[in-house]
Amino acid sequence: LGRFYFPIDVDSEQWNDERKKVLHHALVNFLLPQFEAETRRELREAATKVGVHAAGESLNKIAMEGPYRPHALMHTENRFLHPTGDLRMVGICCPSDTREGMYFASVTEQGELEDHLAIPGGSRVDGEKYRERVIKFLMQARPAAVLIGTSGGFDSRLLSRKMNDLVNEAVQRWQNRGIQGEDEEDEDFEARQAELRQMMPRSSYHDDDEDLQWTCNVDLVDDSIPQLFGRSVRGKKEFPEHATNLRIATSIARYGKNPLGELTYAWSVASDTGNFGAELLYINVHPMQQLLPSFMLLREYERVLCEVVSDVGVDVNAACKYTHLHGQLTFVSGLGPRKAASLKQSVMQVGGIIASRRSLLEKRLMGPVVYNNAVAFLRIRESEQLFDIAESHVHPLDDTRLHPDVYHRNTWAIKI
Repeated sequence: LGRFYFPIDVDSEQWNDERKKVLHHALVNFLLPQFEAETRRELREAATKVGVHAAGESLNKIAMEGPYRPHALMHTENRFLHPTGDLRMVGICCPSDTREGMYFASVTEQGELEDHLAIPGGSRVDGEKYRERVIKFLMQARPAAVLIGTSGGFDSRLLSRKMNDLVNEAVQRWQNRGIQGEDEEDEDFEARQAELRQMMPRSSYHDDDEDLQWTCNVDLVDDSIPQLFGRSVRGKKEFPEHATNLRIATSIARYGKNPLGELTYAWSVASDTGNFGAELLYINVHPMQQLLPSFMLLREYERVLCEVVSDVGVDVNAACKYTHLHGQLTFVSGLGPRKAASLKQSVMQVGGIIASRRSLLEKRLMGPVVYNNAVAFLRIRESEQLFDIAESHVHPLDDTRLHPDVYHRNTWAIKI
């Protein structure tokens, strides 16, 4: 610095000493602290971006996990060639405090709560008092899997071992439901048959159907998101009269069926400050997330959920009919919260079901621009309701991520 700031002409040493003092003072007290502050700020910004991106990748793995795959389907190599399908699930909330009650929640293929069983605190599921109740509950629900939340810690592991024995006994009873034991009297056999028919009034009991098989397995699942649902405003709004642990058990079963649906459901409720997705900040997505700015995390989470929903697609009929699945419509490209709510209301006004993608435009449920942007991510899946209406034929490509222009206007996909 002296070569640039000292005069070219020879000057007295005293003036040069003064100049050196000025340069030293400016360098030590002004320039170096400023350089250090700028470097720290740039490093902090870079580290924050890396941390936010890492948290987004972790959330992407959670959202792309897909539905729980029972052991009976594990032998299949490709989940797209052999889809999981709509399966019945039973979720169990195992509280960490033994004084709290344990709840079993059975949900339908669409994720609606169908039945539940409460085990008071301090009671054992394999005890004499509740063992038979649990077995009958499992036989009536006949789930593809029993999912236990991991928040109970060691108690959850212990419960999974007990439930394995109970599930095996329930499956064995179901498979032998039409066989009379050697020492069983005719009256006892008829009473057992009548009890089974009474348990299953929805024509789910078949005396002559020997091919009807039921397989079930027990597994542990992370219940961070269900714990949020059980204590959230949306949980109390959907199940105002149910206990907290029962809401958690219901969300555990739903999470096993559709993790992405539960994530987007958690995003759909705004906080007191008007920010959507605040509940996701309480999920342990990344170990460093507490050190990252919340607004950057929420922006990254929103981007990730939009990408995942775009990759997976949304069953528009299910999302419009069921509240816990409606959050997925929010992240469809071209929609958003307001247009998703408007689409749901419009679908309900025309009967609650759409038979084809073309109906979205023909029935004026969407404008042409919104339709062109969003239709590739909206799926029309076959269901029992579609067979009851006149235009029951569902185009097979309506349940894909192909844009209708590919197979309707230009017929490229059909030619291929």
